[in-house]
Parts: sequence; C-alpha cells; structure tokens
Amino acid sequence: MIELQTGKIIFPELNIAVSPLLHHADFIYGFPKDKIVQIRNTKNGYIWYEVREKIYDNKIPVHLCFNLQGNLEFVELYPQIFDLNAIWHWENWTPEKVKKDKKYCDEWLVRFCGLQSEENLFSWGSVSSYLDPRSCSSGICIHYTERTEIN
Repeated sequence: MIELQTGKIIFPELNIAVSPLLHHADFIYGFPKDKIVQIRNTKNGYIWYEVREKIYDNKIPVHLCFNLQGNLEFVELYPQIFDLNAIWHWENWTPEKVKKDKKYCDEWLVRFCGLQSEENLFSWGSVSSYLDPRSCSSGICIHYTERTEIN
C-alpha cells in the first residue's frame, strides 16, 4: 500500500514500510536479507535492491534505489509482471508490449491510488508511470525528494 500523504510504501506480508526517510544503513539493518533478490551497485554511488513483495493485489518486483548520501531516492514498481520466475530476454520485448505494459501501469495507478499517469506531485516527491523505449521497459516510479518528517 502507498500512503500518498507521507510517501510510505507498506509491505503487508513483512510488516515493513519504506519511506522518504529511509537511510541505506537502516535498510541493511532492518530488511530481511532473504527477501532481497538482487543487488546492483552502479559504481556511481547509487545502489539498487530488487525485492518481490505484495503491494495491493499481487506480489510484484520492487526496485529500491539509494543515492550517494545513502537516502532512498527511487522506488520502482512493476505491477505488470505477474510471473516472478520468468526469465526476460530482449527478443521478447516489442514496442507494442512495452506500450501495453505502460497502459497497465497507468490503470494500476488509477485503480489503487486514484492517480493519473502523468507526474503526481506531493510534498515528499512524486509518483508517475513511465515508458522507456531505450531500455524497453515501463513501470511506476516513486521519486523521493523531501527528507523531512511529514505528519
């Protein structure tokens, strides 16, 4: 569940929340290691973690990105990916499939969050769906920009 007033994302099966205030050290300390599917250090100060957790209706891939200062800056959701065991290959991606996936993300934002596909701004950051033709990907991006407690 995404709390739009605070930017918190709650993983109900783990009873854990991530938010704009989450620091990398706290994530490493508090998040169950066995739930981390992949770690990608981009060697430019950003570290990405892939987890697969339930948000609203399905267990989906969730990517968490910590910036140079160790703050959680991005959370990317991929609600259109239903088969978590599937192996994805570039030859399976087509412009039509990416557009279909983007449309699903748009509908997901409307259905669960009451948001539109364009950038939705909040005091803590923004939520939007995206389509990136260069990487043949689409998803939902939560971009945290505020680092203060929001009540």
